[in-house]
Amino acid sequence: MAMYRAAELDSFSWQGPIIDRDLSAPPGSPAKGDRYIVKATGTGGWAGHDNAITYYTGAAWVFIAPVEGLVCWIKDEDLFVRHNGTAWDVLVPAGIGVGYVLTLLALALSTIVSSSTYYFGGLIITLGTTAGLSRIYVPKDGTIKVAYVYSNAGTAGSAEAISVYIRKNGTTDYLVATLSISNNIRLFYNTALSVAVAQGDYLEIKVVCPEWVTVPYNWRWGGTIYIE
Repeated sequence: MAMYRAAELDSFSWQGPIIDRDLSAPPGSPAKGDRYIVKATGTGGWAGHDNAITYYTGAAWVFIAPVEGLVCWIKDEDLFVRHNGTAWDVLVPAGIGVGYVLTLLALALSTIVSSSTYYFGGLIITLGTTAGLSRIYVPKDGTIKVAYVYSNAGTAGSAEAISVYIRKNGTTDYLVATLSISNNIRLFYNTALSVAVAQGDYLEIKVVCPEWVTVPYNWRWGGTIYIE
């Protein structure tokens, strides 16, 4: 009967989970199969093996020289690292999931009315006062983490306060930011949002205008919402 030998696991690009990558000397009481990445500068039984993957056989430490493309899960940090041929790089930083971005846009509105509320979302239409007309739908459950909303006016207008919100499902508003500046370009952003959304929810941007001294003209809007 023909005999076939499996490829050496040590040569696989995806390696087994690593317990820690912050030790430069062997732990005191390792268990068989424990795996580490040796932090420079290695000492004791790990001397001369900086950045190598090492695992314990129950009797000795075995070392895997890192090569470009090796990927490992670091258990105590909850992240992946990949060797770039010189050093280990973090693939997904701790605390940052793999999310997606929704893009919103409104065409220029030439005449703005004081003390009005405007809306825009996923449809490329003129900024308008009708809520729910320009929706953008959420494709996957997640949490809104960051929003950047910006406007560009042909004439800036005066510096009364403008408040921008994310509106969810036509009922609940979440403040992005309030600005009181007189610039052609105004940037409203919030990097500390935590708004749960579900697949099928719809979002739009709500812009609450003040009683202007000088109204802006030819007002264009756009923005991005990051969900993870």
